[in-house]
Amino acid sequence: ARGFTFPCAHAHASTPPPPGGPIEGIVNGSDVATWSPAADRHLDVPYGAATVAAGKAAAKEALQAELGLTVDASAPLIGYVGRLEDQKGVDLLLAALPALAPGVQVVVLGTGKKTIEAAVEAAAAAAPGRVAAAVRFDTPLAHRLFAGADFIAVPSRFEPCGLIQLQAMVWEREEGWCGGGERRSRPPAHLHPLSPPPGL
Repeated sequence: ARGFTFPCAHAHASTPPPPGGPIEGIVNGSDVATWSPAADRHLDVPYGAATVAAGKAAAKEALQAELGLTVDASAPLIGYVGRLEDQKGVDLLLAALPALAPGVQVVVLGTGKKTIEAAVEAAAAAAPGRVAAAVRFDTPLAHRLFAGADFIAVPSRFEPCGLIQLQAMVWEREEGWCGGGERRSRPPAHLHPLSPPPGL
């Protein structure tokens, strides 16, 4: 395996060395047996590559209802899972809320800096049915959010190749980010993210 990380500000100007170059690394790993929509005990309707459309639709509807969002299959749903800290860029996500198209929904799950927690809760209070705040550590909800969201936001100012985007890829989600390490962690196109883990 080859892994590369670059600071966000230089990500677009940087290119990885050619094969056989001096930088070698192993990207963080994720337990694909635990973080697999095909065998997830936190989902009412587990799904795999052949059933992703129906499975994700069911997960999205259930997530919207659980978090008090308007239940609307056509509403783009953006999820954030992680620590509520300056480094993670949650403030950037909150600042972008007014610019999002009407109907776009946002869910923020995590704990951290009290001022950011308060800002997340205030954003949800200001946009009921559109923004949901889950200010807590909740692994089962993280699974349901990965399953039901259309996009996973990773707005980190810098990110040493964290787990969130790796888990999001397994759940067949589009990720949006800036952190340089994440730009280098996508698998080759021929490796389908919903391929079941060995033994499943």
